[in-house]
Amino acid sequence: MPYSYAAPLREMRFVIERVLQAPALWSQCQAWADLDMDTAGAVLEEAARFASEVLQPINAAGDAQGCRLQDGGVRTPDAFPAAYQAFVQGGWPALPCSPDWGGQGLPLLLDAALREMLSACNHGWNMYPDLLHGAYETLKAHASDELKSRYLE
Repeated sequence: MPYSYAAPLREMRFVIERVLQAPALWSQCQAWADLDMDTAGAVLEEAARFASEVLQPINAAGDAQGCRLQDGGVRTPDAFPAAYQAFVQGGWPALPCSPDWGGQGLPLLLDAALREMLSACNHGWNMYPDLLHGAYETLKAHASDELKSRYLE
């Protein structure tokens, strides 16, 4: 029986709204004062769609194919580059990033929910954007202004 993924959106919303009471806290923060649960819920729903429709279908093939050395370079599984382009075009790498650098500036809590979905659907693929996010945070914290302006956007 093939694996299929349905993000636990109801449970995620429960934790965000009722347990963490995040929308009330967001309203007290200038950067997120206009963020409500309807908007956050729409972000989560679209993240769930991306994970289940784009990443989950390429998971098994990606595991079976794996990375390979080809023509002096490392090649990812065949379907990974198109999935990554869809990820970038959807604005997902910029979800929690600063608007000063072209990011959406949304709370890390929403990014954590996104990453849980991505890992649940295709952990191997998700390691690539996780590395990107680590590089972003490192540059943001430690790079010169010249390097920040060159790479963060």
